[in-house]
Amino acid sequence: MTKTKKVSAGERAESGIDAARRHLCQILGFDLAIIEFVNGDELVNVASVAADMKSEADEELAVLHDQNQQSLISANTALAIEVMHSKEPLVSRAFRKDHKEPSNEEDKNSGYPYIIVPMSFGGSQPSQPTSRLGLIRVVSFDSSKRISKHDLSTLKLTGEHLSNKLLQYGQFMGLKAPVADGEKQADKENILLIHSNRLVRRRFSRALSDLYSMPEASSSSQALEILSGQKVDLIFLDTALPITSRQAFCKQVKESKQWQHIPIVIVMTADDLDARVDGQSLGVDDYILETSPDQELLATVKTALRFCRAQQELARQAQLLDDYSHRLEEASEKLSTNEQDQLQQIKENRFIKAESEMLRHQEMLLHRISDKIRRSFNIEQNLQGILDEELSGYYYLDGCFITLPVTEQPEETIRCEYARHEDYKVIEYDLDLKAYETFKKHCRPDESLIVNKADSDPRLDPFKKEALARHQVLSLFYIPITYEEKLLGILCGFRCESEAQWNKDNETFFKSIADQIAIGVINARLYARVQRQATTDGLTGLLNHRTGQEKLSEKLKESERYQRNLAVMMIDVDHFKAINDTYGHPAGDAVLKAVAMLIQKNCRDVDLPIRYGGEEFLLILPEVNIGGASIVAERIRNNLSKETIVYDNSEIAVTASIGVAACPDHARSQQQLLDCADRALYMSKRMGRNQVHSASELNFDMDVADKPVAVAQSTALVAEVIKEKPELAVPPMPGPPPAETEKEELVPEVVETVKALATALYSKSEYNKLHHLETAKFSELLARVMGLSQKQIEQIRVAGLLHDVGTLSIPSELLNKEGRLTAEDREVINQHPVIGADLLRPISALGDICDILENHHEHWDGTGYPRGLKGEDIPLPARILSIVDSYHALISDRPYRRAMSEDQALAALKAGAGQQWDPFLVDIFISMVKNLRRDNQTAKAHIQGT
Repeated sequence: MTKTKKVSAGERAESGIDAARRHLCQILGFDLAIIEFVNGDELVNVASVAADMKSEADEELAVLHDQNQQSLISANTALAIEVMHSKEPLVSRAFRKDHKEPSNEEDKNSGYPYIIVPMSFGGSQPSQPTSRLGLIRVVSFDSSKRISKHDLSTLKLTGEHLSNKLLQYGQFMGLKAPVADGEKQADKENILLIHSNRLVRRRFSRALSDLYSMPEASSSSQALEILSGQKVDLIFLDTALPITSRQAFCKQVKESKQWQHIPIVIVMTADDLDARVDGQSLGVDDYILETSPDQELLATVKTALRFCRAQQELARQAQLLDDYSHRLEEASEKLSTNEQDQLQQIKENRFIKAESEMLRHQEMLLHRISDKIRRSFNIEQNLQGILDEELSGYYYLDGCFITLPVTEQPEETIRCEYARHEDYKVIEYDLDLKAYETFKKHCRPDESLIVNKADSDPRLDPFKKEALARHQVLSLFYIPITYEEKLLGILCGFRCESEAQWNKDNETFFKSIADQIAIGVINARLYARVQRQATTDGLTGLLNHRTGQEKLSEKLKESERYQRNLAVMMIDVDHFKAINDTYGHPAGDAVLKAVAMLIQKNCRDVDLPIRYGGEEFLLILPEVNIGGASIVAERIRNNLSKETIVYDNSEIAVTASIGVAACPDHARSQQQLLDCADRALYMSKRMGRNQVHSASELNFDMDVADKPVAVAQSTALVAEVIKEKPELAVPPMPGPPPAETEKEELVPEVVETVKALATALYSKSEYNKLHHLETAKFSELLARVMGLSQKQIEQIRVAGLLHDVGTLSIPSELLNKEGRLTAEDREVINQHPVIGADLLRPISALGDICDILENHHEHWDGTGYPRGLKGEDIPLPARILSIVDSYHALISDRPYRRAMSEDQALAALKAGAGQQWDPFLVDIFISMVKNLRRDNQTAKAHIQGT
């Protein structure tokens, strides 16, 4: 015989705290939870738990206070006492001690959600008093979290579920047991004795009155008056009462929500089988003879009351099946020694255990199914695993399927099945879609079909025409998969070789599976849409700029590895600004969509069309040389010139300029290849637009970027370059013609000037070059994430390339000085933003870039330089550049310190948010860097795996 290990009081108490942590922190998602018990007239903090097992809850609580400036680590705060008196949950805010005292409604909402919920035990029925156990206080560090009524009801229900286990913890800690409100000691339980014989009433009262209160009644009407006036825990009912009166009384008690929990024990003059049968029909709970000894009478009362309390407890803790079975086993050991009653009770216990085991197995299966659904966002593969490994085997199904059709977006349709034999397949013959359409037509979205005898159930008649025409099905179920009352699809299982015995419990379980599937499918579809949005352009449906760059990098590596050709094509819509100005931006969007569609029609499946930016498109042509690419480009140009786009009764003629470059003919690196195609595109525009030119026609050295350049060593030399080109200065005209107010692109002279400045700046050190290139790249990425216009993005990129151009006038000895700078040194260096802006200001095309350079060292709190601007007064591009410039400096080795790790640098940015940097932009930049790092890690893992 196996000995059962006894669980100590301390272990049970600790399990209560563990249960509280799981429910409050892991399931409900709160970061801190405090459990307090009533001890006499005050509250005592008995346990504090944190979601993070590594952190100490008391340390976190010590730095928090409530709206009354009272520390959360204290138990008897004003808010806690208020909740204990009102017995109603309270939603408030908690603040860190370094937080300023809230002065208005907006400040009060800046803290953390803080909820106080009263915890009680007993009182499950209206007639019973409620005993105060204490409070549960929870804090969430998510300031944006909104606490709904549903959250409060869930917290309150959690407190009721945990009350018994936590009560054991309070007793283990030696606290005084809480009592009912307004009571100093527990009331005696009331036993209503309904009997026509006064002597019997007297005998029963004498035997039980020491332990129980014994109100008496001689008739059913008198008993109902007593029931209406006071609490009753048990009823003794005389079989000698008139049968009609007895039946009416029992029916009224058992059908009343207020009294239906009260057990009824029939008092018989003799052990009469007819009286027992009659009692069963009335719904009575037990029987006893008038002549039973006092000990048997007392045992019967205790058994009935104990059974009643067990039922009340189960109503609150229906999911705790182990405790439920344990209490039933204890009750069965103390029941009457009557052999028939014992056998009946044992049989009932076995049935309940079997039910509990079935529910436990179903719960375990549901957990496995839920885990499989959440395993990955490949939802179709996950659902196939559920059918193959879980559902089919557990219910001995010959076949089952899940179908979730999406007419508007066929790529999101999900169809998967399990078939024990080839003959039971349905998807191959579209029978799943026919079943879905039939279900949608003849059934409600919330209606389930559970059929054990398929041949005789009329509900299946509509399905037998098509959906079930191929199989001789014996048992079948159709479960709707719904989300927000909308039918998404159906879950079906069937047996063809044996009948099933499915019941309501199975139907509930099937619906739970369908709910899990619905949530998993919705989440997977949302994830897929987000992925598409992240990689494709929302307007044209082509790959976006970032994804296009990644794809080009992949194709270049393949081209180099396998020694194959690769061509790229830059396509720019001519006079697009004029189209927007003439017909409006919606018409411009329609033009871009039409151009994108035409490009897709005129290229192969392996080609990659990309919306590169604005009205510019990029087409990647794997395994195509410059000749083949030029042919494709000419075909696109010719077809587009013949295309007439109709929008809002207007006919719009569209042409495009195209530049083509190939690898390895014109370049080997990605940036050089794009630069070649871009220069060829610029040639097409300069030659009159609506033309195709290749990089082969350009008259320059393609490797110029890699060759030594005569470098301007000082700002004076750079200034001479500007002076020699007076056409770059702002013309002294009061108002230039409209055609000259805005150009679509920088003139070549300006581009060359920018290159000269960058070359001079980068020549100072390898760090200088890397720092400016990386700053420009990350600034451009952050600007795109912020949704800025293409013009602003380009300005920020150029500013990133030149942001420290003012340092050309500062001696290198000062810039590279080791150790701490003097105040005079700092004053000189702090002038470089103004110097850089003044250097570029004569160039009219770079006016906006000058503002970025001049203000990129301003601080959010107004402590920066050169002008001490504060907050939103600092231009947004300058705030972006400031964050990226600082981040790259932090992760780089400098003469006065070693480089930080990426995580340390991000932490430094977070610490300085709101002081040196815009806190909103810092949060976005941190998320962007982490996403990029995760994408790189995923790509590396994929490459290593292949």
